[in-house]
Amino acid sequence: MCFSGWSTFDKYPRTLCDVNGDGKDDIVGFGDDYVYVSFSNGTGFEPKQETTNEFTIQQGSFSS
Repeated sequence: MCFSGWSTFDKYPRTLCDVNGDGKDDIVGFGDDYVYVSFSNGTGFEPKQETTNEFTIQQGSFSS
């Protein structure tokens, strides 16, 4: 899945980590308005979920 506007890793970092504690790496992506998480189901990833807007460019919590 490609997210429109996520053109640079410097401004929109993505990382893998186990967000929900199930032992599988999930995808975490930081956008302008939300932090997005795609949860691993063991064979792929569930559709993205908007989780928070506290750590975003719009909130000033990190800078590009």
